[in-house]
Amino acid sequence: MQQNRSSRLDKIELFLAACTAFFAPINAARVPGVYFTLADFCALLCLVVMLANHGIPRRLFGSLSELYYIALAMFCGALLFSSVINGDSISGLIGVGQYVFSFVIFPIVLLRRNHREAWIVGLSFLAAIVVICLHGISLIVFEIEVSERFVAVNGRLRGLVERTNELGALLAMTVPLVVVLTRVGWFPKWLAWSILAIIFYTVMLTGSNTGMGSYMFAFLGMMVIGKDAPRNFLILAVLVAIMVGVVMVFGTEILPEIFQKRVVAGFTAGDIREFGTLDGRLVLTYEAFDLAEEYLFIGMGFDQFRELSSHNAPVHNAYLLFLTEGGIVALFGFLLLLVVIFARSSSVILNTGSLNGGLYLMVTILTYCIVLTALPHVYGRFLIMPWVVAMGITTTIPTDPNRQASKYGKLRFAKAN
Repeated sequence: MQQNRSSRLDKIELFLAACTAFFAPINAARVPGVYFTLADFCALLCLVVMLANHGIPRRLFGSLSELYYIALAMFCGALLFSSVINGDSISGLIGVGQYVFSFVIFPIVLLRRNHREAWIVGLSFLAAIVVICLHGISLIVFEIEVSERFVAVNGRLRGLVERTNELGALLAMTVPLVVVLTRVGWFPKWLAWSILAIIFYTVMLTGSNTGMGSYMFAFLGMMVIGKDAPRNFLILAVLVAIMVGVVMVFGTEILPEIFQKRVVAGFTAGDIREFGTLDGRLVLTYEAFDLAEEYLFIGMGFDQFRELSSHNAPVHNAYLLFLTEGGIVALFGFLLLLVVIFARSSSVILNTGSLNGGLYLMVTILTYCIVLTALPHVYGRFLIMPWVVAMGITTTIPTDPNRQASKYGKLRFAKAN
């Protein structure tokens, strides 16, 4: 009887974890005026079921778990302390609460599952990405009139994420997952290339230089590292030749208009000021360095940069934002947190021998580190999902020495039964 009850709870728990992964990228599904999403609701329900079933896993990051929580405590503690001293204590509590929810609750719900369940969570997340892309493309292609939540006044796609650069960054960080799905035999190549093309076109619709640059980094990182690098170089050369040929024959007019204005114009003019709002962001970056000297040890407090800035906007660089709003301790804590996450990717290769697994996790995390240089606060659930999914899949790779070999690396992922 007890075993049947536990089995039912396991299924409910997995269903809620999959729902959490699916709704996390759909940022539009949230309570108006409060940042509490449908994914948050599913995560809390899953947490309750976990407590009733087998309890909460404590060592989500293996031997590095304690260091992870120490780093997060440094980051959140410095941010809250700075808010109490120099900023708004209520705003600081809310901000720290959001970061704790993202970096503690979501990993608890989504990590430490078996390999089969980790793949189910990952595929649920990818399904949401495809929905977001198709929804966004339909809005632009069919010129559907919608609110500014989904399409900005200047025509940039915000989609169900409701943010332009964040949408581009999210899609870029999903690329390694799509690539690795073909290498482990889950997806046929035609399906993977179709999804990559849909993601690429959606990134173009955002007009995000950050998104496009991150997409190319993630794609190249997955393609040019490994035993099949020479063949992949040839494939990339053919793809580039085809794209250049199409543009030369039909002109840049075949590209999305917003992509022409914000990305192509910068390359053709050879002027950095033509790359969207990059020029304005550099001004905010210089201002952040100036303010950092004053708030080096005790920051100005959560969400106070926009209040003190002469431009009334936050600097679009998470590292600089943490430095100015939380001080050097907050920045060090966050960097230490990234080191812990990166160290886990190295341990995947060392402990399992899976080049695919280590490469997938490492490229995802590196892409995450890159996009942080162009985004403000990053407590949005959708932004942590790519590396949480990658870590969930790769850290549960079976260590059975008899598992099947793969031509893509030493060993392949185990495929869920």
